[in-house]
Amino acid sequence: MHDSLITRGLGIISDSYHDAAGTACDAAGIAYGRLSPEGKNYRQIVEAAATGGFALLALGAQGLGAVPGAGIGTVCERVARRVATDLLVIRDPARAIGAGPLVAAVDGSPRGFGVLKTALGLGRALGVPVHVVAAYDPYFHYVAFKRIAGVLSDEAGKVFRFKEQEKLHEEIIDDGLAEDLPLASGARRADRREGRRAGHDGIARRQAACRHRRLSGEDRRQPPADRPYRHSCR
Repeated sequence: MHDSLITRGLGIISDSYHDAAGTACDAAGIAYGRLSPEGKNYRQIVEAAATGGFALLALGAQGLGAVPGAGIGTVCERVARRVATDLLVIRDPARAIGAGPLVAAVDGSPRGFGVLKTALGLGRALGVPVHVVAAYDPYFHYVAFKRIAGVLSDEAGKVFRFKEQEKLHEEIIDDGLAEDLPLASGARRADRREGRRAGHDGIARRQAACRHRRLSGEDRRQPPADRPYRHSCR
């Protein structure tokens, strides 16, 4: 009896959501189809997106269980990690997409290029400018090569051509990409050279501090108002 009442009640709630959405679509002249599967929310959303032949999935960043200060809810995060369909996440329902410029993040990958093409198409349709962001970490290769050097044998280093690879990365990043950026001033280049020597040590210190906070329980406390955490231990 209890289970049947719960199932019937949830069905009524789902129908109410559909009624409100259907009314909004009718007013806009858009066809509306109802789908009310039973099961774990994020799994059913991913399955529906995969089997329905949809080109785009729209999802609110947070639902009824929204937590103040949280950027994204658990359902949205789980769907984003699993869905193969393009996903549009709405954070502020009161703000129209065409209310401001669009930002496209590119990294040289095919999907990054697809993001740029989609953003340009949306910008053209909405009449808004598109800003393109391409970021790189100038310290990553220093840390990566230091760690690789610690585990490679002499024979493996020869096969991998470790020294040649390291030199190539330094030439591309320090003398290539960095030189082409307006912010690559002399001070910034000197900072990168220092990072080559101390980058690994800095990361090791942060990791040690994180381990200490986790073991002592301090990592679960709120940081002082005047000293917010700049590095996450999770």
